[in-house]
Amino acid sequence: MSAAPPGGSHWAKSVEEEDRVETLIKGSGCWDQHIGVVECMGEHGDWRKCQEKLGEFRACMLKAQVENKKKAEETATKKN
Repeated sequence: MSAAPPGGSHWAKSVEEEDRVETLIKGSGCWDQHIGVVECMGEHGDWRKCQEKLGEFRACMLKAQVENKKKAEETATKKN
């Protein structure tokens, strides 16, 4: 894989994509869990060794998704 752009990451196709993903994760309240996954992957280089951290991140994101759905439903109900 080629070197990451300065201040960027290997996976993002552009700075805008990276910023959008970071913004979504931070907005979910799961940034700390995301960093835990990143650190684990950096240390082990194998996602199979990071199952606990991945599980924590997944659980946090699922909780955030449920909360966002509830908020959207409440907002839709108030508009009607």
